[in-house]
Amino acid sequence: MVIFRHPAGASSRLDRYNWYLTNGPEARSVTSRLAKSKVLDALTDQDLARLYRRSMRISRPDPLLPSVASNG
Repeated sequence: MVIFRHPAGASSRLDRYNWYLTNGPEARSVTSRLAKSKVLDALTDQDLARLYRRSMRISRPDPLLPSVASNG
């Protein structure tokens, strides 16, 4: 998973993520992890741009409950 942290940093509500898929031998194991440096070395600027364009928000953009609850 590649996480794009929002530059403001005050809230994680604007952070985004996307999955980076590899064809290496570690892709066949559900418990293996890639080293951060290996992923950064493998990604070009175009790859990062594509991942960001297709990224999703980490948190919901709207609250689950209305700000004012009704009593019936």
